[in-house]
Amino acid sequence: MLAFALLEKGCAVQIVHNAALPSSSRVAAGLYNPVVFKRLLPSWRAAEVVPFLVKKYSALEALLQEKFLFSVNISKVIENQHELETWEKRAHSEDIREFILPKISHQNPQGFKAPSVLGFGEVVQSGYVDTTIFLNAAHAYFNTLAILQNHTFDYHALELCASGLVYQNEHYDELVFCEGFFVAQNPYFSFLPFKPVKGEVLTVRIPGFQSKNILNKNFFLLPLPDGTFRLGATYDWKNLNFEPSVEAKNSLLARLSEYVSGEIEIMQHDAGVRPSSEDRRPILGPHPHHPQLHVFNGLGTKGVMLAPFFAEQLTNYLLDGKPLEHEVSAVRFYDLQKSV
Repeated sequence: MLAFALLEKGCAVQIVHNAALPSSSRVAAGLYNPVVFKRLLPSWRAAEVVPFLVKKYSALEALLQEKFLFSVNISKVIENQHELETWEKRAHSEDIREFILPKISHQNPQGFKAPSVLGFGEVVQSGYVDTTIFLNAAHAYFNTLAILQNHTFDYHALELCASGLVYQNEHYDELVFCEGFFVAQNPYFSFLPFKPVKGEVLTVRIPGFQSKNILNKNFFLLPLPDGTFRLGATYDWKNLNFEPSVEAKNSLLARLSEYVSGEIEIMQHDAGVRPSSEDRRPILGPHPHHPQLHVFNGLGTKGVMLAPFFAEQLTNYLLDGKPLEHEVSAVRFYDLQKSV
């Protein structure tokens, strides 16, 4: 997203990316949800970032000639009186009413089996981005522009100078590290307080179940155009690897089986490590001692939702000097930096 934002402003860009490395972006279900269900509040900056993401991904669909943005409502399972009363009370609140429908639905999806459910609250302005289609199309586009280098960035080959930097005998004004989980290996930005979390998702086929909406309880069940579903997701802060686990698979299937009847066929099992930050906010901006080096990271579980908006903000900073918001700026963590 940052590369597209820079290109749109007429900036010359070179991208270094090793396609062989595992990527949480390719594993992600790509959901965007403007609501925090726990307290039934709008997600952070939802009123700004949701319209912005729809605008930007739609423009990129036109540019790349691919369909990857899908608008899909979310059906939140409501199981007790407290949840029901909270929904009905909050539905008309000014801060969230644009994102949820006030009327509770009592129409069960075909194959839904939980008899104690009181209904479904419906979220609008939600959906998903098919990240695999998007990334494949983006890489193909970058290749046509001859701006994509397929290798692992070599920190030792980086030479900093007064007027920018030199990498592989080429001079650049600025360098932005967009490394996700692999920022932990970065000698310049490893001091930042990232809190990565492993997540696992299943692609499943459920012959006896149908739903046009994304189902949400203590899992999400996302319907795909081919009739399969993405089932997720888990959170594991200890085993930070990209290997699917039996424990996560069984946990997801157990959760789903409480609400869906019939056979569940596993088509695919994926794992990734989300690049979350300690304060759950993106981290972007310059290094404390090397202003030509920048970071764009920490988007966590909301990468699809936040990336377009904050890529634009970082672009405006890099090209026009527009200040970054302190809440997302790397400046807020400068006191953690020692001798990097």
